[in-house]
Amino acid sequence: MALHRYQCCFCGLTVESKAPDVGSILYTTCIDGTPDMQHDQELYCHTKCLLDRLHPSAKLYALDLLDLSAEESSGESSPEGREN
Repeated sequence: MALHRYQCCFCGLTVESKAPDVGSILYTTCIDGTPDMQHDQELYCHTKCLLDRLHPSAKLYALDLLDLSAEESSGESSPEGREN
């Protein structure tokens, strides 16, 4: 049972804690500026929502690092929108 609830920053729906979700994006302002100008915010999202919005040239290689074979062999579905 998940102790936290996460809301997708793209669609606004709750993100279930089930691989590959919950995913997050770290947004940093002024990344090439001085440290006092840099501020971070972590946003949560469905993997599919992020994949649907990424430009084709922006590859989400982190998905390839996950071992989802255990979830797939237990009957759970693979992540929607995942492209190899």
